Amino acid sequence: MASAEEERLVRALAPHIHGGEAAARDAARGLPRELHLICKHIGAEGATAIASHLPPTLQELDLVANGIGAEGARALASHLPETLDKLDLGPSSREVLDRGR
Repeated sequence: MASAEEERLVRALAPHIHGGEAAARDAARGLPRELHLICKHIGAEGATAIASHLPPTLQELDLVANGIGAEGARALASHLPETLDKLDLGPSSREVLDRGR
């Protein structure tokens, strides 16, 4: 059974991922330590939607090829847990984050 934390993230992600709730549940399998959403094209809206639902124990977040742009990167930045060891937003978002410093 999924935790309440995982359920909240799945509900936030489902409208923004191709495949809806089933795809969101599949992506959330690694929680609470890992969330890999490679090539899911969630966009800035999806990144913003999940930002406040990232578990405090998250160690890896991979959002390569999602087109989150500056808006999505900024939304995530304020919600990244201190436990995060690996963050990959893809090349275009890395440039946005570097310029935003």
